[in-house]
Amino acid sequence: MKNAMTKFLTPDSVKRLSEEVAVACAYSPGLAMIAGLFEDLQDERHLADYDVVDAEEKVGLSWASESLDKAKLLFDTWSCVQSTEEAKLFLATIIFGNKWAK
Repeated sequence: MKNAMTKFLTPDSVKRLSEEVAVACAYSPGLAMIAGLFEDLQDERHLADYDVVDAEEKVGLSWASESLDKAKLLFDTWSCVQSTEEAKLFLATIIFGNKWAK
């Protein structure tokens, strides 16, 4: 999933993806933000699931609250971009991205 997210982080990575799948796709700052937040939240979920506390003792109420704020921002941003063609490719990349690479 992280590999799929990285394809939307920069204009160059979006251009490469567009060429790879032969589907026109423009860089979207909103999708770039979502991809970055999604990656962060996935790492934070793994940390919360498997570690009671990390080396910096970040897993606590404040840390959880920050993670919730990131999730809210992600969903608010998704509401703004979900009807775009780029968002459709974003979802397809999450679902089929690993199969395209084979």
